[in-house]
Amino acid sequence: MLMKTPIRIKTAILTFLAALAVQAGQGTAAQSWKSGETTVSLSRDGTLTVSGDGAMADYFWLEDRPRWHDVKTSITGVVIEDGVTHIGDKAFFRHTNLTSVTISGSVTHIGLMAFEGCTGLRSVTIPGSVASFGSKVFEGCTGLTSVTIEDGAASIGEYAFSECVNLTSVTIPGSVTSIGKEAFRRCTGLTSVTVEDGVTFIGEAAFTRCTSLTSFIIPSSVTFIDRWTFSYCTNLMAVTIPNGVKEIADGALKNTGLTSITIPNSVIDIGPWAFHECYRLTSLTIPGSVARIGNRAFGSCTSLTSIVIEDGLTSIGDDAFSFCSNLTSVTIPVSVERIGQEAFDHCSGLTSIIALNPNPPEAASHAFDENTVTNACLYVPANSVGAYRAAFGWGRFNCIEPIVSDKMSVPWFALSILTALILFATVFVVIKRRPQIMIGFFESVGTRDAIKSNGYSVRCVK
Repeated sequence: MLMKTPIRIKTAILTFLAALAVQAGQGTAAQSWKSGETTVSLSRDGTLTVSGDGAMADYFWLEDRPRWHDVKTSITGVVIEDGVTHIGDKAFFRHTNLTSVTISGSVTHIGLMAFEGCTGLRSVTIPGSVASFGSKVFEGCTGLTSVTIEDGAASIGEYAFSECVNLTSVTIPGSVTSIGKEAFRRCTGLTSVTVEDGVTFIGEAAFTRCTSLTSFIIPSSVTFIDRWTFSYCTNLMAVTIPNGVKEIADGALKNTGLTSITIPNSVIDIGPWAFHECYRLTSLTIPGSVARIGNRAFGSCTSLTSIVIEDGLTSIGDDAFSFCSNLTSVTIPVSVERIGQEAFDHCSGLTSIIALNPNPPEAASHAFDENTVTNACLYVPANSVGAYRAAFGWGRFNCIEPIVSDKMSVPWFALSILTALILFATVFVVIKRRPQIMIGFFESVGTRDAIKSNGYSVRCVK
């Protein structure tokens, strides 16, 4: 008996240790936690499942991290089951080993930063049941290559996909009414974006710095292009602005690759910096609907050679066309009331400025730079030369000449031809029917021989 006791003790110890090992293994491979009205369970294969009816809890990270954060390196997939309505704020924040997410059609809201920084995530589908996003839901998911937004989804939140640098294309269905501020900022791999009719609002800087984007069609449901929307999209060569857009806001298309742009005649206001540094833009027409061109709106458009400004514009802002070095001529319509400081500064190619208003509009002291006022010629209505010479901002021009209007010369020329034809026809008829009446006149001007040569006899009538 004395010999058997150590063996029994040893066996008992080994059994106890084995049981601990099993429990420990089960603890890391199969765990569960409560989160609001849901249960969160981690399976042995690394799938985290959220189940239940209702909303997950929201988390504030530093103060109250989710319990599964301590094992986040083991989590490779997330499944949000049917019945769950809300994915909590920061629920899966920076789960860098997460590669897949399945979201059920019962989810109506995805919380703030819910999947931010999940750099291993490759694709995601947003079901049509989602009515709203929190801010930064998928921001910095640098591995994300595919996003599907199903019809029915109502909005895309601020910064929702910003800095998803490997995302190449996205289609936004017409059920989405708004795209939040900076929603796709710095998505540098994005080459194709389709926004369907129904979207009414595209937020500030929504697509800024999407440097691979080459074209964009703004849907007809949009009436306002927000600040910096496409700024620094340096390869964006074509943008379709629908008729119905009333305002192009500050910096909306700054430093893009545009070569041409059609501004519809619904636009009333072009904001500051709107097309600033569009280095490839060569020509431009400002429709008569536009009342104001903001400060620096077309500044540094160095390839711009032609501008047509239709009557209706009232204000040209400070630096509006500064550094447009290849611009050779500009016509300022009658409607313009104010030209801002340095509006045409450093436009070294300008040789002529045509101002159509007989009353000199208000011009800042240096609306035109020294090179322009020295070397270019200002053409004004014939009766307004003196007024422009005396006007502040205009009198600096060395050359101020009256406009010679082609439009005026054409009808007078036509009238002269018409008068000559009528006179010739009258003379011909008179000679044909009663040549004796004209004899005295023609003899006096030496045309007897000419009349004879045309088959008429000439005799003196006393």
